[in-house]
Amino acid sequence: MKYLEELIADKGFLALIKKFLSAGHYDPKTGKLVNSDVGIPQGGVLSPILCNIVLHKFDEFMANYIAGFEKGKKRRHNPEYQRVQHLRKIAKTREERLKYLRLLRSIPTGELLDPNFKRMMYVRYADDFVILIIGSKDDAALVKIRAKDALMRLCAAELSTEKTLITHMSEGFIFLGAEIRKLKKNTEFIGSTGIGDTSRVVTRRLLMNAPMVKILGNLVKAKMIRRNATKQYVPISCTNLTNLSHYDILRYYNSKINGIINFYSFASNYSSLATII
Repeated sequence: MKYLEELIADKGFLALIKKFLSAGHYDPKTGKLVNSDVGIPQGGVLSPILCNIVLHKFDEFMANYIAGFEKGKKRRHNPEYQRVQHLRKIAKTREERLKYLRLLRSIPTGELLDPNFKRMMYVRYADDFVILIIGSKDDAALVKIRAKDALMRLCAAELSTEKTLITHMSEGFIFLGAEIRKLKKNTEFIGSTGIGDTSRVVTRRLLMNAPMVKILGNLVKAKMIRRNATKQYVPISCTNLTNLSHYDILRYYNSKINGIINFYSFASNYSSLATII
């Protein structure tokens, strides 16, 4: 309400928003009205926009933090890469040159732990956010502490310590229902340097997978599949659909299938969803 009052002068409109926040919600399990004087009603029609209004202050904090955190134009050269590159140049046989070329492909061109090169990216969707950094683990720990402080100070929001993890990109993380991690080996090809020469070009991409284990677990809970004696997933009949027409049964299954494949249309392991279908 404090942030709304900074930009909106209409007292009647503000009073309506306050009533929406304090009216409570109906719990279908108990059949009772639940009142709350804290937070935004779960699933309320205004919840997403009110969430963005409050967390906009955190967005501004992160924008300023990123500006002060980032430094350097590029990583310094990796001495090991330069050494192997020199050995390849002075190699006398084709076999030696190929050996050093294969070795070069496993060595980064820049020094990964260069303290004078740091980068940060912040992405938020509603109340879920991820902060990606090129830096040390100590940098990551400090970002977490300052983010927690800023959320409480600016937004009166608590950071979930259970869900907020510091992890390496090779291990990956889950964000908005997707398993995101760095590829073990980057895609590479030979491309032009623009000066009549060719060079190895590396495309660094993140792998974004549909969480197959979680999806299968949800289907077990929904009693659509089960695990047999050999721990394989097998389909089971949904007896609650028995009395429906063939059309309604097919429509029910297709709604489940379309929901999964449409949500995970971006997934790197998209073809694996065929096993669920």
